[in-house]
Amino acid sequence: MNRPSLLVTLSQLRDLRARNVDALGSQLAQQQQQVRRYHSNIEALTRLGEISARMEPAQLGNLARYKTHLQRLVNGQRQAVQLAEQQQQVLQAQLLDEACKEKRFALMLAQQRDAQAQEAQRQQQALTDDCALQCWLRNRRQKA
Repeated sequence: MNRPSLLVTLSQLRDLRARNVDALGSQLAQQQQQVRRYHSNIEALTRLGEISARMEPAQLGNLARYKTHLQRLVNGQRQAVQLAEQQQQVLQAQLLDEACKEKRFALMLAQQRDAQAQEAQRQQQALTDDCALQCWLRNRRQKA
């Protein structure tokens, strides 16, 4: 594989990795927002269950059923937040992995570009040296 096609391939791979990093970053942000929503729901449901007032026996029965139902909702939200936090950790690990891969490709691309620039500079220097040698030889022949 020649150098220009290698650079194109590395550039495409780096771009692909960068898109993966962006997509995972977006997913992680959505997951973090979902975790925050679950925590807000838990807080709101907990506040709803803190109702206390002087009530009749029938109302107390209703209140007990209401609080029981709220507690089930809170428990469900807690389970959901645990799952969401686990998913968030998985996404964070994937994001870190993809970011490292993207960085490796970016470094490889930079190294290849530097090598190509050095090679071009070396070739240019060789041409300049050849021209200088030809001029020197011409001047030497003319003097002789």
